[in-house]
Amino acid sequence: MDRKKFLEYIGKPWSKKIIRAKGITYFNDNKDMSYMFEQAGSLKDLNEAGPWLATESPQFIEEVLKANPDIKKEWDPFYKDRMIKIVFIGKNLSQEEICKELDEI
Repeated sequence: MDRKKFLEYIGKPWSKKIIRAKGITYFNDNKDMSYMFEQAGSLKDLNEAGPWLATESPQFIEEVLKANPDIKKEWDPFYKDRMIKIVFIGKNLSQEEICKELDEI
C-alpha cells in the first residue's frame, strides 16, 4: 500500500455510514514495519505497531511458528506474516465500494 495515498484517503471526510475501522497494514516504503490504523467517528490514528516476524532470523521464525501454529495458517511464502487487514463497521456499507477505494491506494 502506498503510504501517501493511504494518508490522503484517511484524511478525507468519510461517509457517516462508517462507524468504526481498525486494522493492520504495511507500506511499500517500509515493508518491515507493521502499522495499526484505528478510526472512531472523525478521529483517525495511524501508528507503528512493530516489525513483522518476517524481519527476524530464520531460526527465530521457525521457533515462533513451532510454538504458535496459528500464525502459520496465514503465513504466505512470499510476504510471510505481512498483511493488510482492515475491518470496517457501520450501517449499510458497500463492501464493493470500500474495496474499490482501497484497491486504488
